[in-house]
Amino acid sequence: MENAQTTTKKKLPLLAAIVKITGNNCNLRCEYCFYHSSNQQAYTVINEKLLEKLIKEYIYCSPEKAYFIWHGGEPLIAGYSLFAKIIEIENKYRKPQQVIKNAVQTNGTLLNKNWATFFKNNNFKIGVSLDGSKRSHDLFRKDVSGNGTFDRVIQGIKLLRENGIEPGIISVLTKQGLDNLVEDFNFLVKELFIKSWGINVLYNKETQLFSSKTCEAIDNEDFIKYFKILVDLWLARNDSRLKIREIDGFGATVFNKAANICSYNGSCGNFICVEVDGKVYPCDRFTSGNDFLLGDFNYQSIQSILESEKLLRFRKLAKELPSICRQCQWKNSCHNGCTAMRDSNNNYYYCLGRQKLFDYLEKKMEGIY
Repeated sequence: MENAQTTTKKKLPLLAAIVKITGNNCNLRCEYCFYHSSNQQAYTVINEKLLEKLIKEYIYCSPEKAYFIWHGGEPLIAGYSLFAKIIEIENKYRKPQQVIKNAVQTNGTLLNKNWATFFKNNNFKIGVSLDGSKRSHDLFRKDVSGNGTFDRVIQGIKLLRENGIEPGIISVLTKQGLDNLVEDFNFLVKELFIKSWGINVLYNKETQLFSSKTCEAIDNEDFIKYFKILVDLWLARNDSRLKIREIDGFGATVFNKAANICSYNGSCGNFICVEVDGKVYPCDRFTSGNDFLLGDFNYQSIQSILESEKLLRFRKLAKELPSICRQCQWKNSCHNGCTAMRDSNNNYYYCLGRQKLFDYLEKKMEGIY
């Protein structure tokens, strides 16, 4: 096994470590989840030896700022003791003046007062999965008994706010969700008063025609329709405090600002995702199979993984622009989109959708950015 203290000698181009501390284990059975076909009932939690090695080496590689995203499955299944151990290890290896940030992405159903107090006391950022109104959310986000989870998620958000935490919201866009956009927007913005909202488009890479299991996946026509309406709703709201991740991504890049979202700023390849068993991938969207396996943290140092030929090849693939991109006026704003949403020729599936939306936004948003 390599020694991080002797092999790690320089700051590495790493923005965040996504750590699946419970693997695919989850207390829900969301029908569109890309882990839905795996065994989500198996109780798995990262072992403390591996956890300490990960935190120690990552902190050593990131002398100014280290950023951990604790993920799953459902990460809260790991329990308070593991999260307390995370803070203990971080404090053990933290350097003077070094900033360490933690974020958790949760389905929100396990949140209680104790969790909210812990996250507040330790400055965690919290992302909660909520698909809009009760009608939209309960379509697919169900528990193991098939019951909708909307009410439990709203209660979790309430507890966070009572403890001074304003969570970000992540929604998944499906075919059925298209017709609920106005209702969902009004609920999230006018009733729940959210200030940070990200939208993950349901996409199936296995087949561009989409299998019957994933008939809810979004095509380019859906993509254009949804985001044009969303832009109009956002502009009509006229609230600069409301940050919608995808609109920020579109708008910032159109007007030569720095986008924060990886699929717009060309930063794919500057992350790692560590599975519960120590296997390392470039992103949680690539953890099924071994095609994008970068290494195994049980036997390798973070330095060797980040300097490996496998990661170099992935970064080259991520930054590669097909001919259609090289001729596009928006190539420096799009960067060929999300690497996980490309076809066998490395073309971004929502290329047409983005082109249409960039054009639309350029006309609609003059003077805003």
